[in-house]
Amino acid sequence: MLGTAIDTKLFRLLTHDRNLKTEEQIEAEAEEFASKGTYNPTDEDFRKFTERSGGFFDWRGKRIVDLACGGGDLAIYLAMNGAEEAYGVDIQDHHIKLANSAAEQMDVHNVKFICEDFHNWETTEKFDYVLTYEALDHIPNIGPTMKKMASLLADGGRIINFAAGFWKAPVGADHCDDFMRVHIPWTQLVFTDEARLTVRREKFRPNDPATSFRDIRGGLSMYTYSEYKQAISDAGLRIVEWDINYQLKYIRRGWLYRPFSAVLTRIPWLGEYFTFSVMSVLSK
Repeated sequence: MLGTAIDTKLFRLLTHDRNLKTEEQIEAEAEEFASKGTYNPTDEDFRKFTERSGGFFDWRGKRIVDLACGGGDLAIYLAMNGAEEAYGVDIQDHHIKLANSAAEQMDVHNVKFICEDFHNWETTEKFDYVLTYEALDHIPNIGPTMKKMASLLADGGRIINFAAGFWKAPVGADHCDDFMRVHIPWTQLVFTDEARLTVRREKFRPNDPATSFRDIRGGLSMYTYSEYKQAISDAGLRIVEWDINYQLKYIRRGWLYRPFSAVLTRIPWLGEYFTFSVMSVLSK
């Protein structure tokens, strides 16, 4: 906005260091939770996913894979609540350790976790549902991602994506929320990358060696809303359901913003900057 030096000073004033942790601390906490069995997943993701996907998600008796599954909460609770078998795939080793520990602790046997970049995951398995829950912004290369998801579908299967974190969206695109004192919309467009990464190292992740947001821990794909739509088309997928800014149905006073969202997101070019999430159901 005003140059890296000034942007850094301004951005620093908007942030706090209450969530400051080194990479070693993060790994050590995960190891401790996994070894002691003290990681207790909740059913929050399961409840939100099943409620928000509604009649488009009939998981009982089905084979399901959750991509970028994190600590495995969704996959575990799907397995516990009627899915025939659930898989979780995540590239971060400490996530998979936590997921396996939790599944063992909760005595859930019809769930399987795989530590792998799912683009490179070689499998002959096919699934009734391929899921991502607000995770596509952490998976690079949205074009190959959608094609890989399509390749995992069984006949008649569906992809359900809760897609968020679009790079031009007003909220959450650069995932700096965890150390902001005051939320500023379009932070990633207002302040330079260099300024935000500098303050991120000072206030949030001091020894993350990343020099770009694509390379931070967990990675950001920096994909846009239009790129997501194009990737769906290129993968030969058909849109069954498309619900823009679905969170507005569930947040306090969301009803106040829904009429504005409905108008702004339909305006060519401008819609890119006001679409922050999409619940999409896709099929071959």
